[in-house]
Amino acid sequence: MPHAKRRGPKKQKGVTKLSAEANRRPRSLSPVEVALYGPRPEIPTELFIVHGCGVYSVRKDQLVSLRPHVDPTVAEHMRSSEGRQLLVINAGKPTANDPQAGVIFRGHQFTPKPEELNEVEWIAPNCEAVKLASEFVNPNNLSRHVGPHPYCSSADVIARYAGGEALSPTGSGLFVILFLNNGSLKFETSPPAGEDGCPQYMAQRRDIASNLSKLFLVCPNHATTPAATLAAATKLTPPVLQGQPPTETPSNSANGTVLLACLASIVSDKSDGAPGATYQHSISGYHDRCRLHVLSHAHVLTIRQLVYHFRLEMHFPLLCDQSLIADADVLLELWRLQNINAIGLPPFGTMTPEWLKQRAEVNFGTPWVLHCDLAHPKGEVDDEGRPVLLPLLRNSAEELNGSPWLHLEETDVSTEHGHNLQVALARVAGTTPKKRPRPRTITDEVVRTHDDAIDATKFKHLVSEMRAELKEAKQKISHLNTKCKRLETSVRNITNLLDGRN
Repeated sequence: MPHAKRRGPKKQKGVTKLSAEANRRPRSLSPVEVALYGPRPEIPTELFIVHGCGVYSVRKDQLVSLRPHVDPTVAEHMRSSEGRQLLVINAGKPTANDPQAGVIFRGHQFTPKPEELNEVEWIAPNCEAVKLASEFVNPNNLSRHVGPHPYCSSADVIARYAGGEALSPTGSGLFVILFLNNGSLKFETSPPAGEDGCPQYMAQRRDIASNLSKLFLVCPNHATTPAATLAAATKLTPPVLQGQPPTETPSNSANGTVLLACLASIVSDKSDGAPGATYQHSISGYHDRCRLHVLSHAHVLTIRQLVYHFRLEMHFPLLCDQSLIADADVLLELWRLQNINAIGLPPFGTMTPEWLKQRAEVNFGTPWVLHCDLAHPKGEVDDEGRPVLLPLLRNSAEELNGSPWLHLEETDVSTEHGHNLQVALARVAGTTPKKRPRPRTITDEVVRTHDDAIDATKFKHLVSEMRAELKEAKQKISHLNTKCKRLETSVRNITNLLDGRN
């Protein structure tokens, strides 16, 4: 991740200062670029969602905080940039309430690679900050610049992988442990009905409630009133006994009208010997405060069970409404297309100021973000002092650089490095690690090679025999042709002799 105290990579030779400054000046977008990315705004997008193959802008007034307040003023503050709270993974910074923070990320038999420990910047080759081209969306065109010094500890690396897995569609169990239960695998037993429970249960209940209150609902339109949405959802919620989850049906969970999301970040390891303890820097991403992570249906079900276990139904009625929260797999792209189609094409093919304004404000359109890199960790500005904005596209350098989370590459899944990481993540999640497939032994390899050699020898011998038979057949045919010619000559001579006597 780019860091304010680091210098960026050296500029390519042959690029003059004048040409670089000229390229940083915003240029007019073509109609095709506007159709793909929308008009370039004056300020960066405040909120966005990266999901599946797309990236979608979100307006502040599409959010509803789950914090239990119905006062409009308080509810408005909760979804504002000042009031929005992040769920955080603590990779190892001791606190008064958690002096053993990050202990679950230590003591694993896992050795990180340099590109996991050191600061990394993804770079699009031959791509200036304001250029819109295929380099932004094709990860194969990106190069990775790895810094010379570690800025992560081994615990940081495992925590970053764990966070990436927890926020993925299959990571609901890790999400509850890391983001809602402060990294603890233990969940206190629910007391009998009518009782409050032991102090440990009540303390854990308060922590869970505090973290649940940092979640948000993302609504399809921008006219949502938080208090009205909360009141309406409360009326829709069927009455249930505290601690008793209602019957879950697939049809209910698939017909929702809002999405469940969170903002997520990480606190670096501050233990003795960790780079974060020496330089006091953070490994959090610069998109953490504006990148909403949509939670999958599996996350919703797991969170709902947690609400029932800690008897928090009355505090979070929105989470208990089975007909309210939907899966984002199809909805986000559908909402985007509906909103863009509602605006329509430019009148008479001309992108008028009114049309451009409507297109720029479309809900779930392509977000534009401030360009950041190692050379401009706090954002680049052009020669006139204006922020350099880029369309944020999936798998672009800007999207990859802005996130602190790591994901295991496919090429590493079957390696020893990947296996050790998966074992570490399984232990963090409190599950049994999968057994690594038994590698082929030397004996097996020798036998296989020997069998292959035998098969190759048999094939060569068969080909040699067939070639010999073909050669012999050709010789026989040639010999027969010679005999036929001799017979033809003899017959011709005899015929001529008989004709002469007559």
